[in-house]
Amino acid sequence: MQNKSDSTMVVASFKELGVSEELVKVMEGIGGFVPSEIQCVAIPAILEGKSLLLSSPSEPDRTLAFLLPFIQDGELHSLNLKHPRAIVLCATEEKALQCFNAARYIIHNAEFISAKDCASPDNGQSDPSIGLMIGTPCEILQYIEEGSIVPAEIQYLVLDDTDCMLGSGLGPKIYKILRPLQDHESKSTVKRLQTILAISTIAEVLGEQSPLVKHLEHDHAGNISAMSLEMEQTEVFHFTESLDALRKKVAEAMDSLLK
Repeated sequence: MQNKSDSTMVVASFKELGVSEELVKVMEGIGGFVPSEIQCVAIPAILEGKSLLLSSPSEPDRTLAFLLPFIQDGELHSLNLKHPRAIVLCATEEKALQCFNAARYIIHNAEFISAKDCASPDNGQSDPSIGLMIGTPCEILQYIEEGSIVPAEIQYLVLDDTDCMLGSGLGPKIYKILRPLQDHESKSTVKRLQTILAISTIAEVLGEQSPLVKHLEHDHAGNISAMSLEMEQTEVFHFTESLDALRKKVAEAMDSLLK
């Protein structure tokens, strides 16, 4: 559900979402023939360049919902890249490794399929750098301080498990990462930073006993397992100030959909 007036859309394949043929083949190779709910609401919007708040269980489906559009972006595939163009913040090193392995698998297999389809022996030999950096807030902040990540060159930012990171006291680290990115974006004449905040289900974030959650579940005859809310880039700071601030902003956004 993206907004109150949206009609239900049945999607039978990743191709219908705008995913490239190479990535569709990769997904089919791992048994991903039909997109999940979160992928249906997230992938088209991300491909359109929108900044989003994604709510769903923390599962591989949600990870793929933001990885596939980023990997599809040709600007992230270049031998001339000196610094990353995309950052994914994960709550733990384990989650970062899982996300990295998923990205590496998709990239490797998409490159292999593309090379095979082009029937050029040279294509399969190259190992183009992918401008994607995945890590915990502490790791990413260190890379920024060392100069391995240049804020002015970042086009995509993902905060996976945002509620978990804020609940674990990582808010100050996240702020230090966001500040230079937002400063550059505010001064730039070309707005190109796209941010994705991924959180747990609405019921988990607001609480099962929340009147708003009960109202939503009553209207929709069950749990809301996936949701995508478009947000302005300037709203990212408000959502990530603290866990309480996140809950408040999510509740306000959900309440506005019911009016």
